[in-house]
Amino acid sequence: MKKKILIVAAAAMFVFLFAGCSIFNITNNADKEPLPLHNGTTTGNILNYGFSVKTGDELIFRYMYGDAYPAGSTVRSNPETGDNSLVTDDGGLYMNLVGSTLYYCKAEGIFRADIDNAQPELVLEKDVRLLQIYDGVMYYIENDTIDAKTTQGEQTEFEPIENADSLNVYSGKLYYKNTQDGYIYSADIDGTNSEVVIKKEVVMFCIMDDDIYYIDSITGYIVRLGLEGKLAVAIVEYSCSGFNVNRSNMYYTRYINGESICCNADIDGGNEERLSDFGDSKWHIVNMYNTGSLIAKIEDFEN
Repeated sequence: MKKKILIVAAAAMFVFLFAGCSIFNITNNADKEPLPLHNGTTTGNILNYGFSVKTGDELIFRYMYGDAYPAGSTVRSNPETGDNSLVTDDGGLYMNLVGSTLYYCKAEGIFRADIDNAQPELVLEKDVRLLQIYDGVMYYIENDTIDAKTTQGEQTEFEPIENADSLNVYSGKLYYKNTQDGYIYSADIDGTNSEVVIKKEVVMFCIMDDDIYYIDSITGYIVRLGLEGKLAVAIVEYSCSGFNVNRSNMYYTRYINGESICCNADIDGGNEERLSDFGDSKWHIVNMYNTGSLIAKIEDFEN
């Protein structure tokens, strides 16, 4: 375990901490997974800037600091073997991996590159965020509006949705937060038939296994609510500024004695561990996988 920490930290200086005493916290309680989570909670990763994806035993991530590779490049790392290599000296955020093709976002637009023979090409010349790819279509937010194009950057039948944030593409539906009232809405995959799902003002949310996890705007608590009418349950009763969750555990940032602390807990909010203190940073960006998580500061992506 110690060897893994040293190797990965040398390859990716923006990686700060993983659950427990190791960077890679192995979890083994997914014997009966109803659906595979290839990238942990995919939407949760995208909401957290989508700075890494997982393929097989390897992580592909945006390289932030250090001298091993160019800053801002894309690197692949195998935490089990310690093997690291450059995918491309280009890179971006809101990564999606479709087969062996990596899609990512920069101010110049959406790019794609084959991870085994990386020569990035511009797919769509738009400055977008929260890119998610579903059934050959790229869904994204541009200027607070959900829009869509094919993975070739071509027009597809879609009705843009205005005043939107926290885009979730889940089980053939679009879910999003309306920025005017803060409520969670759903819409058909072509952007039509929008309707309120949760009449509650939220900060952010993601969906996993038909449960919606969200931060309540009033209390700051992390709440779980089933899409099929289950009762809402506050699973973290502290004021939180950001979170991510998979089937095994969850990461969130909350205030403890005036400091912003990144914590790890089980899926119901129990057995909390305090992991890191980033001082004035209000939101730690956490990309989660079934075998661990990458943690960084929000400032690392905004500066």
